[in-house]
Amino acid sequence: SNKTFIDLKNIEKLELFSNNLENLELDCFFNLNGLPKLDLSNNLLSKLKPGQFNYLNKVTDLNLEMNNIEIIVENTFVGLIELIKLNLSRNII
Repeated sequence: SNKTFIDLKNIEKLELFSNNLENLELDCFFNLNGLPKLDLSNNLLSKLKPGQFNYLNKVTDLNLEMNNIEIIVENTFVGLIELIKLNLSRNII
């Protein structure tokens, strides 16, 4: 739901690693536009949707290590205009 993180406007780091996440709702990061670091490592994500990170325009560090990502489609990372570090190691791609 796009209201999951509604009251976390000033959060600096979101660690969702090792949660067996298989899928992310397209708008699940709504209202986290000030978040600088997101860790989604060691989950079961296999596909990321185009625009998956639309609301994360301040993220500089995105960790997607140790998932099951097989393919990255065009516009998956659109919106990550401040991104400096992207970790995709230990995926299927």
